[in-house]
Amino acid sequence: SNADAMWTKTEGQSPVKVGNIIKERINTICKSKFECVGDEAYVDEDVLRPDWQKQKLIDNLELMPNFLQECIRMISPVMHMRRTTMCETEIGGQKMGPGEKVVMWYGAANRDPAIFSNPDQFDIERANADKHLAFGIGRHTCIGKPVALMQLEESYKQILTRFPNIHMSGDWKVAPNNFVHAIQEMPVKF
Repeated sequence: SNADAMWTKTEGQSPVKVGNIIKERINTICKSKFECVGDEAYVDEDVLRPDWQKQKLIDNLELMPNFLQECIRMISPVMHMRRTTMCETEIGGQKMGPGEKVVMWYGAANRDPAIFSNPDQFDIERANADKHLAFGIGRHTCIGKPVALMQLEESYKQILTRFPNIHMSGDWKVAPNNFVHAIQEMPVKF
């Protein structure tokens, strides 16, 4: 893939194949492309943005679990989920008959101002960041959620400890997909 061919070079160092470092870290521990690859791709974007709280996280890695929840809340790996009503019901004041289609847009649900204050603001110390629906809820909770969160936490602890100056060095390319978010290319320097 194009991500495999992406190289970066830090002054005085040999080139490093960044795409494989990130991809291998994800795919070794968790094979679920919806949660893990999607999360990894979008967590990367937030980790590398220079305008947020990166130094706060590097200085206090105990914030990592909440940081990950906030990243997943901000940009869910899965864009939407569709269901079909089985009987007459009412959702948000809208009556629906049996056989009607209902779509949940994760991005909207995870930025609901009734649940999250300042929902469009990224905050690694958000008290209720884990109230997002990105991994589903109840009996529909993703079975891979604990493994995905564990591998993301360890991956980012290692990346930020080893490469604290990591930053994006160009435009990233998102894969065309209407169901999951995925980055095809993301140039970085460290």
